[in-house]
Amino acid sequence: IAATLNNLGYIALLEGAFDQAGAYLEEGLGLFREIGSRAAIVQTLTNLGHVASAQSKDPVAMSRFHEALTASRELNAAPLTLEILAGVARLRAKAGDLEQALMLVASLEPVLKELNAINDRLSHLETKVDRIRIAPVVLSHEQPQEEAEDLLVRTFAQDFVDDDD
Repeated sequence: IAATLNNLGYIALLEGAFDQAGAYLEEGLGLFREIGSRAAIVQTLTNLGHVASAQSKDPVAMSRFHEALTASRELNAAPLTLEILAGVARLRAKAGDLEQALMLVASLEPVLKELNAINDRLSHLETKVDRIRIAPVVLSHEQPQEEAEDLLVRTFAQDFVDDDD
């Protein structure tokens, strides 16, 4: 139920129905707090920050972002931290503090690089998983056992070369 409320709140936010978005998100936040879902709490607080910012309730938005940022850092959740800092930078720019906003945006670059590196690694791992999935197919063909084993060795030999990069 809490996830559904958060999703409905986010949709309402995107549609510009800020009061409705806030209501859904607040209700979802209460449920997430009850069950102790920390990552969901951070995401909902971030969404509430965006709602407050859209409503020009900047002190409320900053408070929501601050609470979300503290919890996000405890979780070591880079994507959430990135979104929160972007929201704070937007608030700083809106308040006319362009220097602080630019500093925040500049601080996002290392996080973006880290996320890109993680995405690259995940793509590499997906390729390995795909190779593992084809192994039974390779072995099931009517070919001599020696040829099948040789093919598998050649297929997986690249994994060891890739891991050293």
